[in-house]
Amino acid sequence: MTDASDDRIQPLADDRPANWSENLILTSFDRSSGLSVYVHMGRMAPEADVWEGVLSVFLPDREHLLVSRTFGSDACRSAASSGNLVFSCDTPLQRWSLRYDGMARRVTSSAAAAAPIADGPVERLRVDLTLDGLHDAWVMNKAALSQQSWGHFHLEQACRVHGHVVVEGSPIPIECTGFRDHTYGARSYGPLTHEAWVNCVFPSGRVIMAMLVEEAGAPPLRTGFVVAEGLARPLTMVAAPALTSAAGLPAAVEVTLETGAKRTTAAVVQCHAMSYTLQAPVGFSLGVSYEDPDSVVLVEGPAIFDWDGEQGFGWLERLRRVRALQRPNVRAPR
Repeated sequence: MTDASDDRIQPLADDRPANWSENLILTSFDRSSGLSVYVHMGRMAPEADVWEGVLSVFLPDREHLLVSRTFGSDACRSAASSGNLVFSCDTPLQRWSLRYDGMARRVTSSAAAAAPIADGPVERLRVDLTLDGLHDAWVMNKAALSQQSWGHFHLEQACRVHGHVVVEGSPIPIECTGFRDHTYGARSYGPLTHEAWVNCVFPSGRVIMAMLVEEAGAPPLRTGFVVAEGLARPLTMVAAPALTSAAGLPAAVEVTLETGAKRTTAAVVQCHAMSYTLQAPVGFSLGVSYEDPDSVVLVEGPAIFDWDGEQGFGWLERLRRVRALQRPNVRAPR
């Protein structure tokens, strides 16, 4: 049984490890408007009183995005706040809210995959979303997490996401499903070598959340759950192809899911992408730096799922080291 205090913003203990961090994620794909929203909030290490807020709004043309990276000290103890971006726990394990009011950089997926995003013109962006849990939060097995470098507590929850996003002065209503997660503990992106994370809520109410994580010096982590016919079942095996390009290739993948003796395959097609370079121990840079072959590249984006004949709209995240990726044949704009 998960305690409500586990899902609140955590207090900063005096004896915390130097690389202790707390992280929150939102993924959502609104099929009606064509907008998708990705948010990653993370405490910097060792300066854990400072939050980094990364926001990407994926625009309907499937090439442009509005992106922002902000930092702020922990003035509000009940919310994760980088200043412009605030992720608040309204009711633990049930409701969270997200607010952003500030400026954002308009970029393309291809530019982000080719090079770091440079400074330049910005435009106003507002985001106001509420996340209501659709099922009990799933908490990862602590024994499995004990061998991972990215936290000692991790939960995930499918959500109903509703609110609006204001782009170019026009409010766009959002009414869709999505996922959130909450992680804390000692964290470093440095050991990560390969990762795939998929989530989707289907019209029938079925749910997929599957995760494959590979780190240097640790056994692969294959975990997650599916909800079908009202029952949640743990995944005992997850398999997914590795990322081959910072542009998000292959865009179409098959994810193998196993619950006990039953094995199924979900066809997943990523339809938009944003690329980031992960810093060690923590931190997100917008775009990709190819200078260090050991740099960790993360690609996020909305995806269309087909699972046992039912279509759904969810999310695909993948990660790999620069040395294993093909560099896109795209010249970044100057």
